Amino acid sequence: MSWSHRTIRAIGVTVLACWLAACGGDQGDSPASSAGTTTTAEMSVTGQGAPPECTAGTAADRRYLLCVPQDVERPRLVLALHGRNGSGAELRTMTDLDGAGARRGLAVVYVDAADGGWGDDSLRTAKRPRGDEDVTTLAAVVDDLREDGGFAAGPVGVVGFSNGASMAMRLGAERPDLFGPVAAVAGQLPVDQRIRPTSRVRLLMMNGTADPIRDYERGFPAPAERSVSARTPTLSVMGSVEAWLGIANGAVTEAPPVTPGTDDVTSVVRRTWNDADGVLLVLDTVVGGGHTWPSSRLRAPTTFGATSTALDATAEVIGFLAE
Repeated sequence: MSWSHRTIRAIGVTVLACWLAACGGDQGDSPASSAGTTTTAEMSVTGQGAPPECTAGTAADRRYLLCVPQDVERPRLVLALHGRNGSGAELRTMTDLDGAGARRGLAVVYVDAADGGWGDDSLRTAKRPRGDEDVTTLAAVVDDLREDGGFAAGPVGVVGFSNGASMAMRLGAERPDLFGPVAAVAGQLPVDQRIRPTSRVRLLMMNGTADPIRDYERGFPAPAERSVSARTPTLSVMGSVEAWLGIANGAVTEAPPVTPGTDDVTSVVRRTWNDADGVLLVLDTVVGGGHTWPSSRLRAPTTFGATSTALDATAEVIGFLAE
């Protein structure tokens, strides 16, 4: 069944509350999945301006929460992807992407993975026999939401955290006609050589140097034998950067690094690479930062490392996607 951002407003408050109260499964790559259940009261939109109108629905057999800015005709759409064993509700609690997005005229749709995680590389499993099911399903979600023409045409911005960040990079790599730009927080490009960008898509990466789950220098090396439930092998942060720069239009130049912020524990170093078309890739290295969303509204367990307050990840992500 198809839902537009106008017609789904008829969904009852009880359904929406049930979606918002959902929490993840066993502890995984998502700090939110380890932090317990949150309530709808803890998810109120912060900041100035009218809050977005949020409604729950299902498209392509995936649950989602769609948050649309008020009084904006045909807003641009942003897809938000949670970490492993997390949920869209938890990502919303962590980030308030929809509140920040509404202030920039963006609609944000948080989508739940079918089994708590995304197929961010081409590994074939019993649940993903082709290896590309999540790519085709997320494309179908976008097509379904756009069916009535209520959203702007053109590529859809994608933001992800952890496993969701790697999935966001896969979407930009495999479907640059539909997805982009991409913002990846605490994620890296899969080792899988089939997951490489094929056309120019702008990318923002944010990675902590003290990430205990996705090592900044080493990534997550491929094991000799990989189980279905194992984490996806990924490149290092700089390996991911180098692979993405392969799609540059002409010569690549790097701007001088800048330090946009520091706190008592962390600091941020921003590196920017440009090609003939302008900014192609921005890397925010959070020195001392963990496997966390900088300035998250949800406190992460200490096992995930430090949560930096030297950078407002939500503001940076929305600003990048809104350009």
